[in-house]
Amino acid sequence: KRASLRPAGFAALGELVRAEAERTGATAVGGMTMGADPVACAALAAGAQVKAFFVRKGRKQHGLQRWVEGPPLEPGERCLIVEDVVTTGGSTVKAIERVREEGFEIAGVTSVLDRLAGGGEAIQAAADGAEYRPLTTIDDVYPDRPDADRKSRPRRRTSSSARYMRLVQAVFAEPAGLRGRGDASVGVSSSGASSCSTK
Repeated sequence: KRASLRPAGFAALGELVRAEAERTGATAVGGMTMGADPVACAALAAGAQVKAFFVRKGRKQHGLQRWVEGPPLEPGERCLIVEDVVTTGGSTVKAIERVREEGFEIAGVTSVLDRLAGGGEAIQAAADGAEYRPLTTIDDVYPDRPDADRKSRPRRRTSSSARYMRLVQAVFAEPAGLRGRGDASVGVSSSGASSCSTK
């Protein structure tokens, strides 16, 4: 969120999600609030010809009592499920299940960052034939982290990693005094290599 909610990051994210919506033939973009909210809105801001929607974590007890908020979606509407960060994949899987229960189709699934902690496999299984394709992975952003197990798992980089570095640069540009304690700070060197540390 520190990247996607800054102007440069929001613009870069929107371009990537718009391209993914076009590639999958999606007519709607959204996912579980609140991780999916800026991702879906970025696609609209970038000119994606789709509807945006948010999946509630719980049904409202008043008003329309809807699970899926946003413009009305038609039965069979092709939905691109989006998420900001995937770790276990739990919230994304719930979004997929809820969207299907509401009568809509899963066109594809994407995330801004996959931590490669098993969530991708869970999402792919839940997607049931629709492709899960993260915009970037932890290997793109922090390839030389101490906990990276290169013997058991080959490095997984995404085709959009070069463009995604605009998001990383947006984080790096944030004044140090605004970074919360305990946050991971990510930087990009002049050569384009990234580094990450936890304070």
